[in-house]
Amino acid sequence: MEASAARDSMDPPPFLIEKHRKYVVALQSKTDAFEYVVTEFLRMSGVYWGLTTMHLLSAGDQMDTKQIAEWVVKCQHDSVSASSLLALQVIEGP
Repeated sequence: MEASAARDSMDPPPFLIEKHRKYVVALQSKTDAFEYVVTEFLRMSGVYWGLTTMHLLSAGDQMDTKQIAEWVVKCQHDSVSASSLLALQVIEGP
C-alpha cells in the first residue's frame, strides 16, 4: 500500500456540524420520549452540555434560551432539585 493511501485511510471522517446542531436542537423537543422521562436526574447536566455544544458549534441562537431559563428557575421549587452549580452555569451561559 502506498504511503499516501495509507495516510488517507487513517484520516478521521468529516465533522458533520449541521447534523450535530440538528440533533442537539431536536433533543429539547422530545419530551414524550422514554429516554427523556427516565433521565430526569441528568437533565440539568444535559441542558448545560447542550447549550455549551451549540455555543461551540456557533449555533447558540438555535436554542430556546427563554424556555430553558424558565425551566431552570422552576427546578429550584421541585422536590428533586438539580445541581445548583449546573443551574447557575445554564443561566449564565457558556
